[in-house]
Amino acid sequence: MKIDLYIPCHNAERHINAVLQAVLEQRLKPGKVLVVDDGSTDDSLREIRRFPVDVIRHNCCRGLAAARNTAIRNLNGEYVAALDSDCRPEPDWLERLARRMKEKRLGWIGED
Repeated sequence: MKIDLYIPCHNAERHINAVLQAVLEQRLKPGKVLVVDDGSTDDSLREIRRFPVDVIRHNCCRGLAAARNTAIRNLNGEYVAALDSDCRPEPDWLERLARRMKEKRLGWIGED
């Protein structure tokens, strides 16, 4: 099961390091990690570039929905997971999410 992960952010300089570190510490490694910087005016981009993740930057703030749409268009995993830029998931978060998806408890459209 390939799970890509995206994190939309806007002016998240104070928080982005914690979420990215937590993502890299996941027991189940995501296929691709993409951060969509939605036109931040702080040093978010500098902080993001410290990590081995992909980044797409909007030239201005287009809003959360636009950042999510950009992420979805640029990921191709079997599944896509999302995190906010100010959270810190537990090390087993993605593993538990994958287990739930396998158990089909999430009611995915198009699955038997």
